[in-house]
Amino acid sequence: MKPGVYGVSISLCFVFFSKRYNTYQSLTARWPMDTGRLSPRRHFNYLLDFDYDSTRDEALLLLEHLFLNSDGFALMLDSSAPLFLRRDPNFGDPLLCISVNNSYPYSSSPKETAAYRGDLKFRLFAGKSAKAVYGIVANQLGLIPKPVGVPASERFFRSPIWTTWNVFSDGGGSNDQKNAFNQENVLKYAEELVTRYGFPNDSTLELHRRWERTYGDLAFDGARFPDPRGMIRKLHSAGHQVTLWSYPNIHTDSPEYPKAVEFFVKEMNSTFSSSSSSSAKFRSSTSKPSPLVINYSDGAGSYVDFSNQAAAEWFVDRLKRFAEFTGVDGFHLNEAVLYDYRGPLGVADPEVARAPSLLTKCYANIAYQLGGGNGGGDHRDHHNDHEGLVVVTDSAFKNQYLPNFVALNAKAGDWSYANGLRSLIPAVLSLSLAGYSFIVPSIIGGGYSGVLEPPPEELYIRWAQATALMTAMKFGLPPWTYSNPRVVQITRELVDLHRRHSDLLVELAWRRVREGAPIIRPLWWAAPDDPAAYKVDDQFMVGDDLLVAPVLVQGATRRRVRLPPGSWADQQGRGPFQGPGDLEVEAPLEVLPYFRRIKH
Repeated sequence: MKPGVYGVSISLCFVFFSKRYNTYQSLTARWPMDTGRLSPRRHFNYLLDFDYDSTRDEALLLLEHLFLNSDGFALMLDSSAPLFLRRDPNFGDPLLCISVNNSYPYSSSPKETAAYRGDLKFRLFAGKSAKAVYGIVANQLGLIPKPVGVPASERFFRSPIWTTWNVFSDGGGSNDQKNAFNQENVLKYAEELVTRYGFPNDSTLELHRRWERTYGDLAFDGARFPDPRGMIRKLHSAGHQVTLWSYPNIHTDSPEYPKAVEFFVKEMNSTFSSSSSSSAKFRSSTSKPSPLVINYSDGAGSYVDFSNQAAAEWFVDRLKRFAEFTGVDGFHLNEAVLYDYRGPLGVADPEVARAPSLLTKCYANIAYQLGGGNGGGDHRDHHNDHEGLVVVTDSAFKNQYLPNFVALNAKAGDWSYANGLRSLIPAVLSLSLAGYSFIVPSIIGGGYSGVLEPPPEELYIRWAQATALMTAMKFGLPPWTYSNPRVVQITRELVDLHRRHSDLLVELAWRRVREGAPIIRPLWWAAPDDPAAYKVDDQFMVGDDLLVAPVLVQGATRRRVRLPPGSWADQQGRGPFQGPGDLEVEAPLEVLPYFRRIKH
């Protein structure tokens, strides 16, 4: 049988001879990759919504097909193919296996099967170190594009984001919390943030999904927000900017649904049925394709086909007009995936049917049309004629050129590698190597609202410390949730620490645009010849000269820090400490260990 015939799979396996690093988001992020982990063969070009199942190792909302290892080799896969990934410990000789196959959940039509030849294409690169080979891939060859500019607003680099998601929870929270999400309480929350607790008045207030009655209405729920324009004016006068969660789908019970039928992803006339591990409803075949209707946890709806240029322009125009009318400053573009649907797609672009991750790319592209960026310029057909909107996406696929922030998935409120605090730095480093430098880390303390109880005070503080010197800080539960005033005090000091380093973050953002180097870097970036640096998963570099080593272990009040070559001074100016080498440091709860390079 020749390649391209339905059901034929071409596979290639690589042995883990050294430390290997991936550039996709998973719940159990490890740095380097956990080579002892068994991951069954799963699709690797079809982004998923996450279901907080840490036993799965699938690419979630952020994906790049690049792998690096500590010996200076890199592997880049052909992202236009229907890829599958399998990981196997292989009795001590770990394997990373890649295959292509035009079978479920990719397009299964004879036309598409014939159009795709089934070739497994990849590129291998070699350099003297992981840093050197990354430079070849990203800078010399441009396979990890530079952003066309920095985000239009620098506010995230300077002041926190406060989301209402955990405050007025609509996930696992009580009905009282859900009902409390209204105009009066949002204004009260914003006022207390500044006047009572002393946090900056130039923060961003992010309203979660219940601001509209149902998905896709693009209108404030009048019962909760009787005067949204007046509310936004008051928040602006207090110094805040306001962003809203927005979704790529419209629920069937929304009055907007009938107006958008022509723009939705269509169902495929295929042999797949709703029993094929899919949540989609399939209707009988008709001469005119029907929208693909997907069941969500709180309703059913259809996803806009962003590979259809007319649909994308319609979607962008709606958001622009809504922002102009209400005065809202921007949007958090959520869930650029078809929730938990797995199956063929009826979309305008046949390439998207073969590589469904491209639908995510098309969706994320609207961020540039909405928000643009400073120092932008055109990138192919992604010209922006509208400025001023703040845009965050929580998904991306080959969108590195976009000048907007990308948010990591919400994490569980615990200390573990299984989507807890220990997975935060590995996730940020993976995303950074994937080419996304403007990162909103996971909500401090864990943002998964299925957990009813707030995380312990210690975990909350250590989480805030871990993000204080990253590119943004995002709070769900506010620190005054805790009765202990020390939590508010320490958190306020960390927000101030972030602000004091904001000029550095902005400078590094511009360097990312000009030179291509990530803002947040792994330790081996500063120590490419130090074998020990390739094992460190609880430290990170901010540029070349700032080393951050937060405490990520419950109950710990000291930790070991691996210093790169050079002379270093700690957060209190003590030093010099010489690297490369290990250093034991005291780290009581109120202390975030970090070190500055001493330049002579």
